[in-house]
Amino acid sequence: MLKAILIAFAVSPAVAQQPSDTPPAEKSDAPAAIVREGTEVMIDGPGGKLAGTLLLPKGAQGATKPPAVVFITGSGPQDRDETLFGHRMFEPIALALAADGIASLRCDDRGIGASTGDFAAATTNDFAADTRAQIEWLRTQGQVDPARIGVIGHSEGGLIGTLLAGAEPPACAFAVLLAPPAVSGREILSQQSKDILISMQADAACVAFATEMHGLMMDTAIEGKSEAEMREAVAACVSAQLACNKNFPATEAIIAAATDQGVKQMRSPWVRVFLTLDPQPSIARLGVPVLVLFGERDLQVSPRQNLGPFETAAARAPVRPVIEVVPGVNHLFQRCALCTLDEYARIKSGMSPDVVKKISTWVAKTAGVASAAPPAEPASSR
Repeated sequence: MLKAILIAFAVSPAVAQQPSDTPPAEKSDAPAAIVREGTEVMIDGPGGKLAGTLLLPKGAQGATKPPAVVFITGSGPQDRDETLFGHRMFEPIALALAADGIASLRCDDRGIGASTGDFAAATTNDFAADTRAQIEWLRTQGQVDPARIGVIGHSEGGLIGTLLAGAEPPACAFAVLLAPPAVSGREILSQQSKDILISMQADAACVAFATEMHGLMMDTAIEGKSEAEMREAVAACVSAQLACNKNFPATEAIIAAATDQGVKQMRSPWVRVFLTLDPQPSIARLGVPVLVLFGERDLQVSPRQNLGPFETAAARAPVRPVIEVVPGVNHLFQRCALCTLDEYARIKSGMSPDVVKKISTWVAKTAGVASAAPPAEPASSR
């Protein structure tokens, strides 16, 4: 495939596309009794029908209704498990939650999988509205405690979780935010582009010029420039980024194809909203318990860029979140060696079991599940 990791504007805060020849992840070590269990559901959303899996823990039909979580996928067209490079991001967490007595709902994005609607026309705000619809649906079903419904979001999903937990009133009872942006989308994508090129061992002058061209391209989208001006800016960005990779043949055909793709992306409704969306006000309004996890080796939502701003804004929040940096993991919370984006597919395992356990233990404790085990010690924190 075309080096999407090189054409950094095509890589949003979660890796959206997966090549067809990537190896599958290792099987989950979740309790066999609940693997693959769950009920298929169809929910009325603001943009169409949302298809999903409702997973209830054993004993959920008793007198005490369990708490529940709604999963929120990252950017790009995602299925209900946020399957990336053969790894199901959300399935092992859902299984661990069920083992701890917590229900969960995972839905395909609008227009993806069995869900209906127009994905290409949707923005971050639309996906937030879809999540609200899922929360409201759960509250009316009678199978979970309507007062104990939280969210777990990854990357852009973490941003959406921030918006919901910082709403007035909060739209959820608690939230787990995995690699959530703490600055604007423009800042995120600019740093991401720079870090990716550095990870490819591009020379400093090339990185600086490509980063400048990337910023000018994003500004044309923010300012609503004409398609001709956008095409010129995208072509300049593509050429600058390709020039940083001496091993990649930057033919005219490749530049033209990448430019066409880039113009389409940069003129999309999602990009224009995401670039200017500032999470800081929502972080400062967090009104429910929140667990924030950053991956130490994350190149896409770097803790070097986002940890400080999140902590600063959260210091003003009515409810202070728990914020941790997990050592040795990438954006997908995999244990990694090089921790570059092209390593995602080569790593045979998915999310670190320690991270899965940390999430399920915190949710169980926060949601008041009586049998919850004591929370693990933070892997790393500031």
